[in-house]
Amino acid sequence: MIPAGSQPFQISPVQPERRSRLVAGAGGVVVAYAVSEGAKLLFAQPRPCSRWPIAAECPPVGDWSLPSNHATLAFGAVVVVAFALGRTWTTWFAVAIAALVAIGRVAQGVHYLHDVALGALLGLVVTTAVVWLGTRATAPSPRSAAPPS
Repeated sequence: MIPAGSQPFQISPVQPERRSRLVAGAGGVVVAYAVSEGAKLLFAQPRPCSRWPIAAECPPVGDWSLPSNHATLAFGAVVVVAFALGRTWTTWFAVAIAALVAIGRVAQGVHYLHDVALGALLGLVVTTAVVWLGTRATAPSPRSAAPPS
């Protein structure tokens, strides 16, 4: 039983650095998705299911394969979980789920292995960069933290 007035899972006001990381991470996932969509237009790689009849349903021509948006979003979410919660077990659990998403896209025949690898890399790198830049921009400068003399 949970005691009255307590909340078992919360990013509390006591941890503002986690809150800013959560917001920056969510923005980072959006940026990573946009980069992934731009890369799809740049590479314009057909999906494996458009070349070989291996998938039950193949996305239409023009819905390119490289990189995998599913992998980008899944691994971007891993970064958000890692920075926002800061717990090792939840981060590894998120990595396992993201890996299953990526493997599933290859197993379905709608992506090549390098599609999901690049998608995972985009999700991790872009989201981490946005979190780092976002929290760096909102962090107090060393001069403002020093007491006046």
